[in-house]
Amino acid sequence: TELVMRKPYEFGVGAKVAIFTYHGCTIELRGKPDVAYVARETPMVQYLNSNSALEHLRAKAEQDDTQGPVVMIVGPMDVGKTTLCRIFLNYAVRLGRRPIY
Repeated sequence: TELVMRKPYEFGVGAKVAIFTYHGCTIELRGKPDVAYVARETPMVQYLNSNSALEHLRAKAEQDDTQGPVVMIVGPMDVGKTTLCRIFLNYAVRLGRRPIY
């Protein structure tokens, strides 16, 4: 979900939140987070590139009147599979697609 500039967001106790930006940003934290850090390396670029490839396959399938791509995301527990699914689903919906989860 994209954040709105200058709008305060509240997260409950124990919430784990990640913010990604292409161009940089300033975030003001209030309260006492358990951990707060800036990561220079992030898998988001690979996720977005993968999403672009999926959209290309969707468009090709639409043009050819065939079934679009089917994706299976696998891996061990607690590595971000559900998060990646949500990212892919949200981008697909923004592009007017109707993905099935």
